[in-house]
Amino acid sequence: MMKYSLKPRLKSSDFFKRILISIFITLNFIDIFAQANSIFIQGYIHDYENGEISIRTGKNDTTMVFTNQTVPIKNKHFSFDGRLLYPNVTRLLLTIGEKEYHSDIFYISPGSYHWDLRFEGDKIIIHSDDPLFKEYEESYRIIHNTFKNAKSTVNNKLSENEDKSDENVEKQLQIELNAIKNQELQILKDYICSHPTSYIGLFELLTSIEEYDSLSYEAYKCLDKKLRKNFHGEKIHTMLTCSKSLEIGGQFPNFILTDTSHQTIAFNELELKKYNLIEFWHSGCGACITQFPTLISLNDKYGHENLSIIQISGDIKSTENRWKEVINKHQLNFPQYWDVDHLQASQCLIKWYPTNFLLDKNGVVLAKNIKLEALEQLLKDDLR
Repeated sequence: MMKYSLKPRLKSSDFFKRILISIFITLNFIDIFAQANSIFIQGYIHDYENGEISIRTGKNDTTMVFTNQTVPIKNKHFSFDGRLLYPNVTRLLLTIGEKEYHSDIFYISPGSYHWDLRFEGDKIIIHSDDPLFKEYEESYRIIHNTFKNAKSTVNNKLSENEDKSDENVEKQLQIELNAIKNQELQILKDYICSHPTSYIGLFELLTSIEEYDSLSYEAYKCLDKKLRKNFHGEKIHTMLTCSKSLEIGGQFPNFILTDTSHQTIAFNELELKKYNLIEFWHSGCGACITQFPTLISLNDKYGHENLSIIQISGDIKSTENRWKEVINKHQLNFPQYWDVDHLQASQCLIKWYPTNFLLDKNGVVLAKNIKLEALEQLLKDDLR
């Protein structure tokens, strides 16, 4: 028996009307979403009629995209437009002929704003009606600059001591520097815990982490869940997790490495010996190259026994040929790998070159930045 529906059949015209209404609602939603995540800047420069101004975006950060990163200045006016998934940090670079001016890092939010630019020396001074910009200027910038100046003072003293090579002075200055950093991190943690939804806390934490420590982790845990789950929050989590694995007793991360023939291999596929020195370097690092003779000597003496030396370069793509030339020039006959653009090293907070890690045969970290003389003594003692 044929069943009849009690619902009236739609006329074809009604059907198409519903389709059009559905499309309209969808497009309207997309338009609203796009507007909510768009940014438009109108700028005015007091001292220059023409030139070019650039806005910086983070490497591999697809959450902040501008139609043009460099725009012309015409009759003292310029404009930027783009897309921001959520608030971010940036800085400006202004080129006038052969002169360059730059700004400090500042905060921007999705929306439409006006920037007013003046100059102090070679620095761009910005005034913005963006509420997040104002929040930073009025709340955290003084804290940031106070600690920035304190650290700069100690670092200058460390540089002055380099020629004297006074280990006692260096040790005392390092203690002083670490105390300043620890105090700064404590204040930042308190700020984040009292402002868990603030993007200022998120970005200040992102740029301040140097290695895993309990204060940084506590600060991260104080962040609002939505911030922890966004692009930069996930980046902080990756940094803390990977950096923790590089502490003594941690499992060395499974880097995906490229050799000189562009073949890739995962770190956990490498054959490890009783002792494995993993050295991060790059072809433009003078201190790295200075160590080559000692590394070659260690490899000649102990490479056939219980030592494996593995070098990982952080060279950028444009210096690939220089990396290979340095390897050939110095006849580095131990395994050479490339962490292209030092992306993986950066994720693990390996920021300085050379940096080394001594691993056991299972890839567990035994020491970090072990001096080569101490490593040789360890190997000598082990052979007795």
